[in-house]
Parts: sequence; C-alpha cells; structure tokens
Amino acid sequence: MDRNSFTAYGPATGAITESGEQENDHTKPHTWKTFAKYACFESEAERQWWNDSGALIARFLSLTNGDIDQQYQCLLFVRQVLIPALGPYPPVRRCCINTTEIGMELSLNFQGPGEPVFRVSIDPVSRMTGTPMDPLNINTVNNMITRLASMGIKGFDRTLHHHFTREFCMSEQSMQSYQRDSGEAIAWSQTILAFDFKGGDVVTKQYIWTRHAARASGLHPHSLIRRAISRVENQMHCSAAVELVLEYMETFNADIPVPFFSWDLVDPTQSRFKIYGISWQWSWAKAEEVCTLGGKLNHHDIDLLKKLWHILKLDEFTPTMGFTWNYEIRPGQPKPEVRLYLAICDRSDEEVAQAVVQWFELLGWHERAQSYPETLRYLHKTKSAHTWLSVTVSEKGVYTSLYYHPLGNGSDDFKIRENWF
Repeated sequence: MDRNSFTAYGPATGAITESGEQENDHTKPHTWKTFAKYACFESEAERQWWNDSGALIARFLSLTNGDIDQQYQCLLFVRQVLIPALGPYPPVRRCCINTTEIGMELSLNFQGPGEPVFRVSIDPVSRMTGTPMDPLNINTVNNMITRLASMGIKGFDRTLHHHFTREFCMSEQSMQSYQRDSGEAIAWSQTILAFDFKGGDVVTKQYIWTRHAARASGLHPHSLIRRAISRVENQMHCSAAVELVLEYMETFNADIPVPFFSWDLVDPTQSRFKIYGISWQWSWAKAEEVCTLGGKLNHHDIDLLKKLWHILKLDEFTPTMGFTWNYEIRPGQPKPEVRLYLAICDRSDEEVAQAVVQWFELLGWHERAQSYPETLRYLHKTKSAHTWLSVTVSEKGVYTSLYYHPLGNGSDDFKIRENWF
C-alpha cells in the first residue's frame, strides 16, 4: 500500500483518507480531518504516526458511536499525549506488549450487543529510552504520568503508580548496573500504560513486568508481589484473592512465575488488580485448570468457554504465541475473575472474522455478528490485522476483546529494524 495515502473502511461507509475526505455520514469529516488540516508537529515522525495510526484510531473511535464532541476530546488526547510518545516512525524499538513488537496496541472491548469500548496500550518513547539514562524506560513513563496528572483527568490518581514503581522499579544507578550485568543486548521496558476511552473520558492503566526487580533483588517475583500488596492492603483489600492466585501459580505453573501485573490509576480503594500468567501448553485441559484455579473455583459457564475454544479450532493447531490469562481482583472480592487471551495472529482476517461472527451469534449478539466483517473493511488487508481475542465469562455477562495491528499502513511482513535506541 502506498504510504502517502491511508484509506480505512467501516460499516456502510466511504473512506477516511489522509486529506480527511470521506463519505461516511456516521463519522463525518469533522474529527480526524479537522485535526489533520492545521496540525503542527514537532517532528516528521509525529506527522507520520498521525497520518497512519492517528487516522486508524479515528475509525476505531467512530465505531464506539460516541457523539462528535466525545470524538474530538478523545482525538485531542491522542494527538497531544499519545502521538508524541510513540518515537520514530517506522518504529525501531522492540516492545513485548503484542505480537508485532511495536510499542502500541489497539483493541475493542465488546460487552454485549451495544457499542464497544476502545483501548490503546503504549510503550512510551523519549530520547532517554533505552539509553544509560533510562535503560528500562522507567523515567520516560514517570514523566508521562506527571503530565497526565497535570491535565486534570477525571478520576486519575497516582498513588498506586508511586507505590508499585517504588516496590518494583530500580534506581538509575541500579538500572545501569543491571543492564551491564544481565548480559541483555537490549532491555525491554519495565512498565507501560493503557488508556480506555469511555464516553469522552479516559481511564488509565499501568503494567509492570516483574523479572527485572526479581533479578536485581534476588527475590522471587511472587515474594515481591506479596510484599507490595501487603503494604496497600488497607486500601485495596485484595490480599486474600492475590494469595489464592499465587498459590495456584506456584502449584500448577511454577516454571513461569507471574510475568507482569496491572492496576487502574484511580483511587486505590476503587482499583482493580490483575495478575497475568503465561504457559506454552495449549490445551483445553490447561484452560480449564486456569479457569478453576486447579479445581478450587467453580467457574461460571465453563462450557461456554469450551465452545469458543472449539470455534477457534485451538485443538487443531498450536499458536506461535503463548497461552495467556489474567486474574482480575476487585477491592474486597475474595475470588478473582478469569480472562483468557487466545492468540489469533496466525490466522487470516477472514478466518478470524468468521469465528467472531460464530461466537457473537452464540452469545445472541446478532446485529453485532452481522456487522463485524464489515467493520474490518477499514483495516489494511494483511494476514495479521488481528493479534489476540480475549474473553471473560462472569455472572455479569460475557466480555470479549479483539486486539489489532497498530499500523494502518503496515505490511504483512513488517519487522522491527535491527537498530535500537
């Protein structure tokens, strides 16, 4: 595809182009076009990110059916906060948040037959990133958190950011010696951010990887998690559920300790705490074990998850990515909710769309099922537009998220270049 033009298609639409011209009455030419027409960029890389992923994000936002004011608010946030944090274009720094190793991921969360919620996850980049000044990218994320705090975002709270970075992130001197002694040619970021766009508001989440702190301290990642949670138990009230999860991991998944965890950047008494697990064992038996914590929980509607497993034909082949899941723990909740992440990056978009349609029909989301293949028309026609499908089945309902390649102009064989910061 010509990188000088970007075309994205959506349900019953025309197109958004780099000039902003389109035929879709639903999105109108007022959002992305308005910002693109008179936008001033600090660098050519910012302009290219905006014309590529910025235009793609505009389409995602339009799918959430927010009104025009909400779309403006969200796009302004993307333009002013996210785009400057993406670094060089095309991207040159490897990131482990998705299968493309690009430091951004886009997703849609479907919570029923209504409109989905849009999310962006990013590994922020600055001139310090990956250098001896900030080898694990901690200072860059800290600076972005400071900027977010100054913006007066509704509900934004840095308390848990300060707590968990203090518990898990090393000092600058320790980071430098860690990079030298670890023998790693390049250090991956230790912490990243994600943003949910809901009704014109932005909800921020933070993730921290555990292995750097574990290696530097000589302590097991689970010991560090237990200690960190115990110090905020009077606010988060989640230690019982955390202990339940860690005991399961130590019994059934001991070869791969908790690789990372996340929380909401809100008041600690309202924040969820999520613990992630990874296994290279792709089988329904493993998935059932994960969902029941090795038999300790009676998972709500496990048979429904098994049907999704078969719809995705996960017994017929092994994905190239590991089987991933998380346990979501809410304040005061004695037991976690389980979310499975099923790799679909090895499938064609057509295969994935057919599976999603079948899944949505099974859930009774008939209109959403009928429209999903059409919503994919705006995505570039590659073999890997989709990366993951995640699902939670709880008493409140079924939550399904689909994750996508972040470059609207990306080609099938896009690879991170072998030069680094």
